[in-house]
Amino acid sequence: YFRGLWFSNNNVWTNLSTSIPVNDKLTFDAFGYYTDSATSLNYSELDVGGSLTYDAGFASVSVGYTWFYFFNGFFGDGIGQDYAHEAFLSTTIPLGPVNLSAMYAYDFYISASYAQVGLDTEIKVTDWLSIVPAAVIGYGIDGYYTFGTAGSAWNHVGLNVSFPITLSKTATLTPYIAANFSLEGREDLNTIEGSDEVFGGVALSVSF
Repeated sequence: YFRGLWFSNNNVWTNLSTSIPVNDKLTFDAFGYYTDSATSLNYSELDVGGSLTYDAGFASVSVGYTWFYFFNGFFGDGIGQDYAHEAFLSTTIPLGPVNLSAMYAYDFYISASYAQVGLDTEIKVTDWLSIVPAAVIGYGIDGYYTFGTAGSAWNHVGLNVSFPITLSKTATLTPYIAANFSLEGREDLNTIEGSDEVFGGVALSVSF
């Protein structure tokens, strides 16, 4: 799922990112993501982009750009557009033990927007294990990938609980379980897997 819209199942994601300090307040981040579906659906995607993040102390603010390329079409199997690109603005505000996040993105391909707010917190269990519950709600503006099923509408509620396990100073293994609940902007589109779904996975991150 991406912003509440189902794309494919059994995906293997590979990503590479770097963070470069510009000064004591400003950081430049560059990233790239690639995925390929391990099912009969012929779907693969590459996302590349960058952002600048300013640390204001009470909050961090990021502005950036992402290019999405769909090797087999937006819907897979050669169906739909083969690219999209967007500019985004996001912020994270620590509120005691809870982080409040907000994001706005404008998609230049379809001339529509997406907004999202979320909450997350980290619960330390041991020196090497944490529990991180998170929740988001998304809103599509001017028919953000609703394909005529809705105009401006609430897209989805997303829930996620991850369990970061510190393997070493540079490696972390993170199993997770998540749920997507489709709202007006998605319930008529997410028909293959159903409008609501629980799923899970595991991620391995290594820094160097």
